[in-house]
Amino acid sequence: MWTTGWEEVNQSMEDLLVLYDFYEAREASEEEITAHFNRTVELIGQL
Repeated sequence: MWTTGWEEVNQSMEDLLVLYDFYEAREASEEEITAHFNRTVELIGQL
């Protein structure tokens, strides 16, 4: 169902924003950001 997919995308976007905060604090790597971004794009493509 697309609503479940939307919820997954929404959660992934929120997680990405939190991960970016960690990146700014130097507690997450650019590779982690890129991997999570790519996963989020993949989820969007599945909608």
